[in-house]
Amino acid sequence: MRLTLPPVWELTDEHSASSYGIPVLVRRSDGQAFGPGDLVTVSPLLDPEPAWQAIERLAAGLDLDEEEERFVRIFVAGGRPW
Repeated sequence: MRLTLPPVWELTDEHSASSYGIPVLVRRSDGQAFGPGDLVTVSPLLDPEPAWQAIERLAAGLDLDEEEERFVRIFVAGGRPW
Protein backbone atom coordinates (compact mmCIF):
# COMPACT_ATOMS: atom_id res chain seq x y z
CA MET A 1 0.00 0.00 0.00
CA ARG A 2 1.11 3.56 -0.65
CA LEU A 3 -0.29 6.64 1.02
CA THR A 4 0.89 10.02 -0.31
CA LEU A 5 1.29 12.67 2.36
CA PRO A 6 1.97 16.34 1.76
CA PRO A 7 4.28 17.88 0.85
CA VAL A 8 6.83 15.25 -0.32
CA TRP A 9 6.21 12.14 1.77
CA GLU A 10 4.79 8.69 1.24
CA LEU A 11 3.91 6.02 3.76
CA THR A 12 4.42 2.62 2.19
CA ASP A 13 4.98 -1.05 2.87
CA GLU A 14 6.33 -1.53 -0.68
CA HIS A 15 9.82 -0.09 0.02
CA SER A 16 12.74 -2.47 0.62
CA ALA A 17 13.17 -0.99 4.14
CA SER A 18 9.69 -2.20 5.10
CA SER A 19 9.32 -5.65 6.56
CA TYR A 20 6.40 -7.81 7.65
CA GLY A 21 3.91 -5.27 6.31
CA ILE A 22 5.11 -2.50 8.62
CA PRO A 23 5.13 0.77 6.65
CA VAL A 24 8.05 3.16 6.40
CA LEU A 25 8.01 6.86 5.67
CA VAL A 26 9.70 7.65 2.36
CA ARG A 27 10.84 11.04 1.13
CA ARG A 28 9.76 10.91 -2.52
CA SER A 29 12.51 13.26 -3.75
CA ASP A 30 15.34 10.83 -2.94
CA GLY A 31 13.69 7.58 -1.82
CA GLN A 32 15.18 7.70 1.68
CA ALA A 33 13.16 5.63 4.14
CA PHE A 34 12.53 6.44 7.80
CA GLY A 35 11.16 4.36 10.64
CA PRO A 36 8.73 5.70 13.22
CA GLY A 37 11.46 6.75 15.65
CA ASP A 38 13.72 8.45 13.11
CA LEU A 39 13.91 12.24 13.18
CA VAL A 40 12.53 13.99 10.11
CA THR A 41 11.93 17.59 9.08
CA VAL A 42 8.66 17.69 7.16
CA SER A 43 8.78 21.45 6.62
CA PRO A 44 11.58 24.00 6.65
CA LEU A 45 9.47 25.94 9.15
CA LEU A 46 9.46 23.09 11.69
CA ASP A 47 12.12 21.52 13.88
CA PRO A 48 13.03 17.85 13.40
CA GLU A 49 10.60 15.50 15.10
CA PRO A 50 10.09 11.74 15.31
CA ALA A 51 8.56 10.44 12.10
CA TRP A 52 5.57 8.91 13.93
CA GLN A 53 4.70 12.31 15.37
CA ALA A 54 5.07 14.08 12.03
CA ILE A 55 2.87 11.54 10.26
CA GLU A 56 0.23 11.64 12.95
CA ARG A 57 0.01 15.42 12.49
CA LEU A 58 0.10 15.32 8.66
CA ALA A 59 -2.51 12.57 8.44
CA ALA A 60 -4.87 14.39 10.83
CA GLY A 61 -5.57 16.97 8.12
CA LEU A 62 -6.42 14.40 5.45
CA ASP A 63 -9.69 12.69 4.58
CA LEU A 64 -8.53 9.09 4.96
CA ASP A 65 -10.62 6.01 4.46
CA GLU A 66 -10.65 3.22 7.06
CA GLU A 67 -7.80 1.25 5.47
CA GLU A 68 -5.59 4.34 5.20
CA GLU A 69 -6.28 5.27 8.84
CA ARG A 70 -5.32 1.75 9.91
CA PHE A 71 -2.12 1.99 7.87
CA VAL A 72 -1.18 5.28 9.58
CA ARG A 73 -1.98 3.82 13.02
CA ILE A 74 0.37 0.88 12.38
CA PHE A 75 3.23 3.27 11.65
CA VAL A 76 2.41 5.62 14.55
CA ALA A 77 2.12 2.76 17.04
CA GLY A 78 5.58 1.54 16.07
CA GLY A 79 7.19 4.74 17.26
CA ARG A 80 4.95 6.09 19.99
CA PRO A 81 6.42 5.83 23.48
CA TRP A 82 3.97 4.10 25.83
